[in-house]
Amino acid sequence: YDLKRTGEIYAVATGVAPQRRLIDEAVLLYLTEHAPSLKSFENIRRELFAMGDAYAGRGLDELPEVAQEYAKAQTGLLRPGTIKNRLAYLRAACRYAWKHHKVGEHNPAARMVLPVAKNARRVYLSRTQAVRVFRAMGLRWSRDAARVAFYTGWRISEVLGSVAVETPSGLALSIMDTKNGEPRMVPVHDRVAHL
Repeated sequence: YDLKRTGEIYAVATGVAPQRRLIDEAVLLYLTEHAPSLKSFENIRRELFAMGDAYAGRGLDELPEVAQEYAKAQTGLLRPGTIKNRLAYLRAACRYAWKHHKVGEHNPAARMVLPVAKNARRVYLSRTQAVRVFRAMGLRWSRDAARVAFYTGWRISEVLGSVAVETPSGLALSIMDTKNGEPRMVPVHDRVAHL
């Protein structure tokens, strides 16, 4: 082992063989340089940390195998969407290190395949069901926010962060701080305009 390891170190030092770059290195670069500027930084950091054992000590050239092994090991333990998101964050980190810091000889994510997540929600409340839910809610402000969310299709956080604005076609809700950073506006339904 000692002779083999010494030979590897000598080959890298003399330039005969390229240095083996690790996924850990790419993740660290991504989390310290690029990810802090993203809205979802805390989530990215948490998800990459949660899957750290899967890529610890593994080379960038092993990324496709790491992804495949992780997806297989987590099937049944995590939802498919969670597995896919974690692997997408890992792919982004490795790509960033390769593209901006020349870590590795080629795009490590080129052969990486993300699993398919078929978890679309197809259950929607009818107006009657929604009214029952609203009546069961205790606080008036939360009930009003839930009603607006029902008629706009927005998340509660988006409703609470929105502002009512007058437009030429009527009242609308506007939100500046969206997930993708682009402002959004939806017309207000007559049933909730008074709220």
